[in-house]
Amino acid sequence: MRDIKFWTRQRQVILEELKASEDHPTAYDLYERVSKRLPGISPATVFRNLNLLASKGLVRVLNHGPGRRRYDFRTANHYHIRCIVCDRVDDITCEPFPEVEKIVEGRTDYEVTDYTLEFQGICPRCRAELARGDDGRNAGTKANTEASEERSKE
Repeated sequence: MRDIKFWTRQRQVILEELKASEDHPTAYDLYERVSKRLPGISPATVFRNLNLLASKGLVRVLNHGPGRRRYDFRTANHYHIRCIVCDRVDDITCEPFPEVEKIVEGRTDYEVTDYTLEFQGICPRCRAELARGDDGRNAGTKANTEASEERSKE
């Protein structure tokens, strides 16, 4: 696959788990999922393989600042929205705007080769928790815990 000399079972499972996810997991989230299928795998192996898969264009890295990397199986250009409370990331289902590239190229002397567009807001779960009177300090933690519990039931 795309210049990867040896295609291992570990890489295959990592890619399958990422493809099955809809939550743009962190490397550690993926490690927890993969380790259920491959109990002997280490976090370092998952991290190294994610970096290799990203370098070969098989997965996309979403950088949200230091220590806040998430991974996306969809490598085609698309947009995301991130919750500022719990850090949840969702895809936005709309066609990319090719005009953006042309505008940027027209106003700079750059040739645009790639870009990311991320919107920020408060997700429905955190909004509901905030509306119930949570002051926001626990909303993201509660939402992440509930989402993790829901995924583990699947």
